[in-house]
Amino acid sequence: MKRGLLLLVLPVLFVAIIAVSGIVRSRATPLGIGTVPSIISFSANPPVVKPGDPVVLAWNARGASWLNLDWGTPRGSEAGEPQKTNLPDRGSITVHPQHNMVYTLTCETPDGPMCTTDVSVRAE
Repeated sequence: MKRGLLLLVLPVLFVAIIAVSGIVRSRATPLGIGTVPSIISFSANPPVVKPGDPVVLAWNARGASWLNLDWGTPRGSEAGEPQKTNLPDRGSITVHPQHNMVYTLTCETPDGPMCTTDVSVRAE
C-alpha cells in the first residue's frame, strides 16, 4: 500500500516542482546579459565642406553605457579640439573642421570599449 501511494505521489510532486520552477523563472529579472553594444549609424552631413563650414555628425547606438567622440586629421595628428565624452545613445553635434578630419565614435561599457566606427570629412 505504501509503495502504491508513493508511486502516485512522486509523479504529482514532480509535476508540481516543474510548474513552480517555471513560474519562478518567468519572474526572474534579466541582468542585461546578451545585450551587445552596437553603433547602428554614424554620419557626417555634408561630408565635404569648405574649411570652417558646419558639419553635423549624427549617431544612433544601443547597449553602451556611454559613447565617446574623438577626432583628428587622417595622418593622426590632433586638431586641438577636445574629445567629447559621456554622449547619449542617440544624438548629433555640429563641428567646424578646418582640415580633413576623421571622427571616431566608440561604445564604452565599464569593461572598456566594445565597438567603434569612424566617418571622414573633407575640408577643401
